[in-house]
Amino acid sequence: MNKTDLIQKVKALEGLSQDERAYLINLVNTKKKYGLVWEDKPEEVEEQLRENLPVLKEVKDKAIINGGGSLSGAEVPNHILIEGDNLHALTALTFTQEGKIDVIYIDPPYNTGNKDFKYNDSFVDKEDSYRHSKWLSFMNKRLKIAKRLLKDSGVIFISIDDNEISQLKLLCDEIFNETNFISQLTLVNNIAGRSDKKHIAQAHEYVLMYQKTNYFESTGVELGENLIKEYKFNDKLGKYRLQGLRKRGANSRREDRPNLFYPIYFNPEKNELSLDLEFGSVEILPKLSDGNDGNWRWGKSTFLDKKHLLIAKISNKKYEIFEKVYFENNGEEKTTKMKSFLYDSDYTTDTATTIFKSVIDKTQFNNPKSTLLIQEEWNNTRFFCRVWYNNAFNIKS
Repeated sequence: MNKTDLIQKVKALEGLSQDERAYLINLVNTKKKYGLVWEDKPEEVEEQLRENLPVLKEVKDKAIINGGGSLSGAEVPNHILIEGDNLHALTALTFTQEGKIDVIYIDPPYNTGNKDFKYNDSFVDKEDSYRHSKWLSFMNKRLKIAKRLLKDSGVIFISIDDNEISQLKLLCDEIFNETNFISQLTLVNNIAGRSDKKHIAQAHEYVLMYQKTNYFESTGVELGENLIKEYKFNDKLGKYRLQGLRKRGANSRREDRPNLFYPIYFNPEKNELSLDLEFGSVEILPKLSDGNDGNWRWGKSTFLDKKHLLIAKISNKKYEIFEKVYFENNGEEKTTKMKSFLYDSDYTTDTATTIFKSVIDKTQFNNPKSTLLIQEEWNNTRFFCRVWYNNAFNIKS
């Protein structure tokens, strides 16, 4: 139905007050054609904020003080723990920290219906027909403030499971913009799998990752022991591994990238690589394993700029060209991209519980998150988190 025609019919309706007519017209104008729709549910803590501003008050006898000493000649920074309703805490932080936070990690209620989510001091169970609306109202308010707190180069990680992953993804697409979605990380948090599901032993949950703007850059994570072992060669520049110059995988045929198919000449006597044929040189072409023409990873100009990183070696009775990939570059160790599938015993709920009990043994706390997982997330963004002691907050529900 045409929206303009519908508005005209609303205006012509008799028996409506001015406010009622305006409300109906507003509904017609604001109705989404696509996206997440829910009924907003008022929240008591939000109503409190209309009348009172939250104030953070220091409780000195609960101070968390790091050990003495110094960090690079400076005073050791202290962590900040804010105790209270998270909407109040987030709102209070906007007065001093808006646009200053590098990384936010949140572990919200999963809304399983098993007394894990309170709304207005009442547990939301599976029979509540507004269960998802209440949860979305709760998350919408907090995520909008979290976005305000982030730097333009900031990033947010949100733990969640199957109960609300679909709704949360759409909500975050609206708040942070779909173009700022980075990844939906799959976290194996119970390697054996839980037996409470009827058909499938659930072994994983998720971590949604969004950047505030495209100013965010990830620096990767440290290489694992198996990857470090690949750097088994040494020269005056340090440890390195060999990577074939021939393109592998997609777009590796000559017809895919014709400009990347060209001969490289190797002079064994001089131990030199060149684009020019000279006496005594051997022609090397990027041939696929089936004998067909492939292509190189580098164009001719890149080859000329970086040929000092290349060597020729005999492999399978013919010469092939390899790049030296060094473990360190300008004093920085090699890193790798964080994988979207996180599988390690360090990240499980069992490990998290063990770590938690080593700190607070007598306190009951269900489903803690492993500090080793969170550390991995910090490492992936460490360029912007070198002072995360001061600028990153773990906001619990």
